[in-house]
Amino acid sequence: MTIKLDLFKLHDPKKDARSRGWITLGGKEVIKETRNILLRLLRRNSIRGLAKQMSNGLNVKSITIENYLYELKNNRKNKEFIPIAIIQGLLRIYSPTKYDKIKWKIINLTDEIGCNAPRSKLINNPKILTDDIVLLSGIHAADGTLNNHKTGKGRLYRITIIDADKESLNKVKEIVKRTFNFNIKIRKSIHENAYLIIIDNKPIIRIFNKLLNFKIGYKITSVRMPKIIKRLNLKKQKLFIKGFLTFDGSVDIAGYLRLSIKNKSLIKEIINILKSDGINVKLEHEKTRPGVGSFRVLIPKDPKFLGYLIKDTMKYKRAKFFIVGKTSDNIFTLFNEKPHNKTSIHKMLNLTKNLEMFTISKIRDLSKLSDRTLRSYLRVLIIAGFIKEVKKKSNFDTKIKSIRGFDELTAITLNNNFRNKLFNKLLDNYKVYEIANIMGTNPSTVTNWKLGHFGINKRYLIKLLKLSDFKERDLYNSIENINKNFYRIN
Repeated sequence: MTIKLDLFKLHDPKKDARSRGWITLGGKEVIKETRNILLRLLRRNSIRGLAKQMSNGLNVKSITIENYLYELKNNRKNKEFIPIAIIQGLLRIYSPTKYDKIKWKIINLTDEIGCNAPRSKLINNPKILTDDIVLLSGIHAADGTLNNHKTGKGRLYRITIIDADKESLNKVKEIVKRTFNFNIKIRKSIHENAYLIIIDNKPIIRIFNKLLNFKIGYKITSVRMPKIIKRLNLKKQKLFIKGFLTFDGSVDIAGYLRLSIKNKSLIKEIINILKSDGINVKLEHEKTRPGVGSFRVLIPKDPKFLGYLIKDTMKYKRAKFFIVGKTSDNIFTLFNEKPHNKTSIHKMLNLTKNLEMFTISKIRDLSKLSDRTLRSYLRVLIIAGFIKEVKKKSNFDTKIKSIRGFDELTAITLNNNFRNKLFNKLLDNYKVYEIANIMGTNPSTVTNWKLGHFGINKRYLIKLLKLSDFKERDLYNSIENINKNFYRIN
C-alpha cells in the first residue's frame, strides 16, 4: 500500500500568522500550474480583489498577498517557490469542488520543499510515506525530541536525537540525507559518552508534527505508532519497531533484548507485532517503577530477528553475536567493558586462565557471583571461542537406591510422565510464584522445569519432592539421565 503525503498540511494558519516562515513548494511546473490558475482568476477579478478575499483566511495583510500575486503573475524574478498558503487561497476561490484534484496534482509536481525565511535549506519532496520515513519515525519515537521555541532571532525548529552509539547516529545521518537531501552533523553531547544530532529544518519538523502527529516537547508517555503508519502492512510497521528497538532497546550479556519505557500502550503495540511474527515475548512488571512497561526477548537462533535492529549498529552486532556465533568484532568493545564493572569478560578470563577444567561451582566459589550471572558470561566465552563446554552424561542405573551421592548442582532430567505428575500435584496446592519463593529462584525457572526445558539441580529436586509428598523411591525409575557441565579452556 502506498500512502501519499499531503504537503498542504505543512502550513499551519495559527502558527504561520506572518508570511515570514511560510512553508513553500518548489519546482518550475508548480509555478506554471499556479500561475495558470491565477491568470484564469484575473479574467474576472483584480489582484487587489483576490488579495482581499485571500487575506481573511490567511490572517495576513492584503498588501502582503498582493506582492506575492504580482510576482507570480509577472514572474520577473524567475522564482521557483511559492508558499502553500498562497496556493490554498487561490484554489479555494478558483474551484472549491476541484480543490482536492488540483491540490494532489500540484503536490505531485513539487520537487522541493522550503521555508520563506533567510538561510532556510531546501529538502527533497519524498511524495510518499517511504520506508526510510517509517524507520525515522521509530527512531524519533524512541530517542528524539521535537522542539519549537522562540529565540532572539525568531522561532527555532529542531529535532534532537541522542544516543551512546555513534554508529547508530551515522545511520540516521545517512537516512536523512537519502530521504530529504539534508545534511546533518554528529556532535559530542554534554552527557557522558553520548552523541547527538540536530535536524534544524522547519519542513522536516512539520512533516513529523503535522503528517506523523508527533507532539512538540515531552512525548514519552503519549507517543504511539502514528496512525498513518498503522494503515501500512505488517512488513512496513516492523520498520517502526526496528527504529524504536535500535535506539531504546538493549541487548544484554545474557542474550536478551530488553525494552523498558514509561508507556505501556506503546509496549503492547510493539509486543503484538513481535508475537505476530512468531517471536516469544515475555512481558515483565516493574515493581519498583510504577507506570513503566517492559519486556524481554531471548534472542532466537534465527537470522530474521536481526531484521528488528538497524544493520551495523552496536545492538545489531551484539544480537548477531548470539545468533551467528563468533564474529570479527572485538568482544570487549562489543559489550562495552569498563574497568569499574563488578563483573567483566576480562575478569572471567583471569579467573579461569590457570584452570584446565572447571565447573560452575568452582568458579562460583572463586568469583562469589550467582549461577545465573556466571552462566551468562560463560556462554559469551563459549561463543567467542575462549572456552569449550564439555557435557559428561551418564545413564542412571535403576538399582541405585539414593541420589545423595551426586553433587548438588548435578542436573537431573525427569521423564515426561513423572514430571507432569510432580508439577500437577505441586500446582494443586501452590502457584508458580509461591513455588519459586520457596525454592529461592524465579518463576520463569519453575516454568522451565515444568515444561522440561532443562534438568533440575539436585538441591531443588529434593525440595520439590518434600513439597509434593513424593518419596525418593518414586524418583528412581523416572530419571532419564544425569548431566554435569564442565568447561575446558581452549
